[in-house]
Amino acid sequence: MRSALILTDFAKEESDDVGFLHLIGKPIIHHIVTRLSSIVDETVIVARTKRQLEKYKAIVKEATVVLDNYESKSILTSVASGLEAAHGELVAILTNDTPFVSTDILGTFLDVCAGQDAVVARRPDGKIEPIQGAYLTAKARDAALKAVEEGETSLDPMVLKLQRKLYFSTLAIRELDPEFRTYFTVTSPRDLKRAEIIMKEGKSVGRKKRA
Repeated sequence: MRSALILTDFAKEESDDVGFLHLIGKPIIHHIVTRLSSIVDETVIVARTKRQLEKYKAIVKEATVVLDNYESKSILTSVASGLEAAHGELVAILTNDTPFVSTDILGTFLDVCAGQDAVVARRPDGKIEPIQGAYLTAKARDAALKAVEEGETSLDPMVLKLQRKLYFSTLAIRELDPEFRTYFTVTSPRDLKRAEIIMKEGKSVGRKKRA
């Protein structure tokens, strides 16, 4: 079984949450969950507040929504909370602002994660990209919890604690996704407008839904 873990943002107001913004008539989070259904068996959304939790539950019926249950919240605590709720042996981790996440690339990461603790992208300068990576759930959960205990807040310490890691060069990823759309994020009205154009052009493709 495979899971996907979607992290929500730190929006101060519910209306500012990127996942709730409408893209071609549907919330961005709906587009992401629909795309992921071709490569995973369950999707877990991690909300930061109880209001987020209730709204995500109302608009994304096909996903499990859980709360980041740490008092001092960070991207790492959200991952730790989500991993404790995930049932899949393998898990992909991503954010709620990436409507064009490549199911070909992320699906490949999941495919080759068997036998590894993590499969993540790495830039030419050596910097790793934990988001849109694939992980062995149990190992990642233990590493995340340990990193939280040590006072860490980012994902890099979690990844570094994992022993068996496979890195994919972002240069190789660009060969599969020349415009790097898998990492395209909606962070402004201009980004949303661009996303609408891309969607209407029908240039975003991915795997067929899992049987």
